[in-house]
Amino acid sequence: DEDGEDDTLDDLQDLHKKSSSVFATLTKQFEQATEGCTSQVPLKISAAFETLDTRIGVCKKEIGSTGLKNDPRRVKWEKVYPSLYSILTTTIISQPGWPFLLPNPDKIVDKAMEKFSKLNTDLLESLLHR
Repeated sequence: DEDGEDDTLDDLQDLHKKSSSVFATLTKQFEQATEGCTSQVPLKISAAFETLDTRIGVCKKEIGSTGLKNDPRRVKWEKVYPSLYSILTTTIISQPGWPFLLPNPDKIVDKAMEKFSKLNTDLLESLLHR
C-alpha cells in the first residue's frame, strides 16, 4: 500500500514538473511575442484625445469653481472625463471605414462634444453637480 502511495506522489511530482515546464514555456513565448510588438496609437487618435483634453482644460479655466468640495458650482471632473473619453471612443469606432480610415481629430472631437452636450439634462446636471 505504501508503494502505491509513493507511486502516486511521484506521479503528482512529475505532473507538477511538467506543468511548471509548460507554464514557463508559454510564459516565455508570451513575453517574446509582446516584446516584438511595436504598435503605437495612431497619430490621429492620440491627437483627438489631446484635443479633447485641451478643450476641457479651457473649460476648466473658464468655469473656475472655488475648488471646495461642497461648492454647488463644483464640476465633478472625475465623472466628466471618463464619460467624455467613452463618448469620444465610441464616436471614433462608429465612423464609417473604422479602423482602416482614421477620422479628423478636430471633427471627431466636435462630434463627441456635441453628443455629450445632448445627454439627458438630469444626467448632465448630476455629472456636473451644478
